[in-house]
Amino acid sequence: MSYLKSEHLTTTTYPGLVIEPMLGKDWQPVLNLALKILGESGFEYQLGSGTLLGMVREKDGFIHHDTDLDIDIIERGEDNYISSLSERLETVVASFLDKGFKLVRTQFYIGLPMQVAFIYKENNLIVDLCFFYKKWGSDYCNIHEHGVYLRPDYSVDEVVLFEFNKGEYKIPKEYDTYLKGRYGADWKTPKKQKKSGEYDAGEYLIVL
Repeated sequence: MSYLKSEHLTTTTYPGLVIEPMLGKDWQPVLNLALKILGESGFEYQLGSGTLLGMVREKDGFIHHDTDLDIDIIERGEDNYISSLSERLETVVASFLDKGFKLVRTQFYIGLPMQVAFIYKENNLIVDLCFFYKKWGSDYCNIHEHGVYLRPDYSVDEVVLFEFNKGEYKIPKEYDTYLKGRYGADWKTPKKQKKSGEYDAGEYLIVL
């Protein structure tokens, strides 16, 4: 993937971004609302990163020092997905804004969205959408300032519904294998503080 260059990544941060721990915030209704908006806008999604980790590991479903809700958007690379993506993205952004969110950050790589982040104005809870594309290799890729994050095929194609507190959430069927690759063999052991993405991505980050 040496042809992927992080300097082609364009990042925009908008006013209103507040980064705070999730502890004490009513996070599940915000997550449910975000997933509902995505489904109605035609996006395929799964829980991602720390939100997936917290959901399957923690008794109360989230990591207390985490600062956002991570949702991975899966773009499979059908012939018309790029032509339809712009329209779908415009629709989903408008829906988030209409439902009480504010757009706070975007990242685009050669015109493709890689990250679109919102903050829920009622409680300053961030919803971070991370886009993965079946475009540059055998795995699904997201290009970030730290490098290329990978979602292996098995973690995308085999999905189950994980039940938590009357909600159902799409996660990889082999989440144990995925989380070992994402966070290390000790992923079941809680950490005391949140690390930056380049330090906790495990074997699923290729540094550019």
